[in-house]
Amino acid sequence: MDDNYLSGSLPDEICHGGSLRNISLGSNMLRGPIPRSLKNCSKLHELILWGNQFTGNLLEVL
Repeated sequence: MDDNYLSGSLPDEICHGGSLRNISLGSNMLRGPIPRSLKNCSKLHELILWGNQFTGNLLEVL
C-alpha cells in the first residue's frame, strides 16, 4: 500500500490474530504513534513505514 495517500493513524488492532507477514505502508500520510501491538505480529518479516509522520521509537515498540 505504498504511495497511496493513506492518512490517519495505524489502529492498535493491526496485528489482530498475529498472522501478518508483511506491512508495507511507505510514503503515505500516516501519523501518530507506532502501535505497540506490532510486537504481537510473531510472523512479521517485513515492516515498511518510511515516508510517514509516525512518532515514537520502533525499537521500544518491538
